[in-house]
Amino acid sequence: MAKIKRIVCYAVNGSGLGHVTRLMSVAKWLRRTVGVLERRPPEILFLTSSEATQVLLQAGFASFKLPSKTIVRQTGMDMLEYRRLARQFVWQTLGTFAPDLLVVDTFPSGSFDELLQLLDAPFQKGFIHRRVKPEYAQRPTFQAALGLYDSIVVPHASHGPHDAREAWCGEVLHIEREALMPAQQARAQLGVPPERTLVYVSAGGGGDPHSQAALASVVEALSGDPTLHLLVGAGPLYRGTRMGGQNLTWFTEPEVAPYMAACDAAISAGGYNTFHELLHLGVPSVFFAQAKVADDQAHRIQTAAQAGACLWLDDSALDPAALRTALSRALEARESLSANARAYVPQNGAARCARALLAQTYSAAQLAWAESVLTPTLALAFEAHGPEGQRTMAQWLPQLFPAVHIDSLESHPSFQALVASLPADAAQEVQRVLTATRDTQNSDAAARRLVTLLDESQALPGGISTLCALVENAMKKHPLANEPGAAWLIWLERLLTQLHGLLARCWEGWPQESVLQVYRTFPRLFDADLDTAFSTFVAMMDHSVATGLDFSGLLQKLRALKFTHKRITAQSLAALTGEEAT
Repeated sequence: MAKIKRIVCYAVNGSGLGHVTRLMSVAKWLRRTVGVLERRPPEILFLTSSEATQVLLQAGFASFKLPSKTIVRQTGMDMLEYRRLARQFVWQTLGTFAPDLLVVDTFPSGSFDELLQLLDAPFQKGFIHRRVKPEYAQRPTFQAALGLYDSIVVPHASHGPHDAREAWCGEVLHIEREALMPAQQARAQLGVPPERTLVYVSAGGGGDPHSQAALASVVEALSGDPTLHLLVGAGPLYRGTRMGGQNLTWFTEPEVAPYMAACDAAISAGGYNTFHELLHLGVPSVFFAQAKVADDQAHRIQTAAQAGACLWLDDSALDPAALRTALSRALEARESLSANARAYVPQNGAARCARALLAQTYSAAQLAWAESVLTPTLALAFEAHGPEGQRTMAQWLPQLFPAVHIDSLESHPSFQALVASLPADAAQEVQRVLTATRDTQNSDAAARRLVTLLDESQALPGGISTLCALVENAMKKHPLANEPGAAWLIWLERLLTQLHGLLARCWEGWPQESVLQVYRTFPRLFDADLDTAFSTFVAMMDHSVATGLDFSGLLQKLRALKFTHKRITAQSLAALTGEEAT
């Protein structure tokens, strides 16, 4: 068996969330993409100094943690000794884990040049080149390290010419629009009255030393307005004083983004992740800049404000009057701000970044297939079932949407010669299958039906495992060979539709588990297409209920039929469906 792919995501810098959040967003798509291409999820390990590793645990990622430089300074540890220990830890971990791919965010040589000695190691190196202040990017070690990476992905939209080695992928976001909670549901969970204007307030993940003062300034300026309700995203790293009030919801969990559809406006610091997520989701926003070593928040905010995508509060003191005025302007211009914000950050670039990082490992055809299959909606539906759902997605999607194997075959140098040697009708059939698997419209229809079944499977005894067994059984029971002229994806969508209908039906006195067991025993009908076969099964169940035939009796009759008939047809089941000739 081939070795499981291994990936290390490296975010050793400060104690905050920014680098970890961006890497985690890309890592989710690395896990999804490698999973379906290898038919099993990769092993992904984070090396980080963030003090919020619980966010990685919640996302299903393992991590090894180093103390952050912030903690080292606070505890009085000798910085040179810390660097020596950290280098040894990093080198030993990478040498032992032996990844296939190392992904580094923002700092190409590491936080203190600890990666320079590793960038000639025998594994792929990918760098996420987030924009930093020019004086930082021009450092000799920064530029020298860039040349040692196999791939460089830029998490920004492309504006004009750029280095040919760089893949500009668009802003990387932690939230997919498909994961947003409906506004009414979000307000109910947050306890926000429908008549209140909901304003999201943030100063980042909470690790900034000035976050408490910033949050206090905004809350003090706005909490006296009875028409407002403040959703204060303090962040998981916040260690300051908790704030409260009748019109305030305090939130320290990292997953606040799903509530954004309920927000009427936002006042936030201009850090990369929160900034781009708010714009992508179309929340009318007022931003203020925090001072950072490498991140130029003021430039980021000013550029978007000039495009009409947000408002820039150029006031580091966060004056109460200025805050109230800025919020009032944002609410008055909410429609134009929302539209411009969505246009400014139209897409989530995380999946594109992941594919660019994998371009050295997989062919363009394989990655294109993965892109076509792995929609955010479908991935989220599988992942709602936890690690089992991730494994199922990796094993199952290549079976349901097998174009990757056909594309790989078609790109083989001997393929055209082989097709030319076939009889004309056989060659035509090969081309029909190739064309059918690329039918995007039918692929979307099948994927939508699969999402519905995944959602419904949470109510099944056995959950997603039961659904998998059911679909695999149905594919064998109603093969494409029984569908003259049908393309794979059309057949698959019809199959999933029929299964959806089967799960929705109820027969009096028959628990769903018993119905599914009968279906698993139900034979393949050699003379029936899948619609006819399902109709025959329903007729059999209706007749069993009408005649009082119980579960054991029906199973016994089906098993006897399979034992006495080599090829079972719809007519063979006439006695069980009530259609036996009189």
